Amino acid sequence: MSNEYDDLYSDDADTPLIKKLRKQIEEQGETLKALKDENSQLKGYERQRSVSEVLQKQGYSEKLATFIPADVEPTEEALSGWLNEYGELFGGARTGGQPDQQEAPRPTDDQIRMALIETDDEQRISVPSDLEARIAATKDMGELKRLLGQIK
Repeated sequence: MSNEYDDLYSDDADTPLIKKLRKQIEEQGETLKALKDENSQLKGYERQRSVSEVLQKQGYSEKLATFIPADVEPTEEALSGWLNEYGELFGGARTGGQPDQQEAPRPTDDQIRMALIETDDEQRISVPSDLEARIAATKDMGELKRLLGQIK
């Protein structure tokens, strides 16, 4: 059933102005689609770059960024949380950018006594009163050796 409004929407009734407006709308739609695609692509690149930077700071390989889910925000806090939870699965991915935060093993009493004993029995060792605290404060074996080298 035909009515009087059918002629308004038919292509035959289009005036040159309406044809121009429709063409312009189509062109703007195509431009909008292209801009949306470009924006989406740029957001992906920006996320990839941000994630890679944070991974490098944390001492992980940039390749690990491939495995980080899209729902994890590319902020240092969010990525640190994710790495704390799942980082052990990628233990081999560390590049050594940051040393592990493991504490050096403390020397035992026997090790301290052995370090204090020198081959020269005649040499007298004078032990400072704060030696125990200074030894406990050492972080690695080199520092302990330097400390013990000062004692004579």
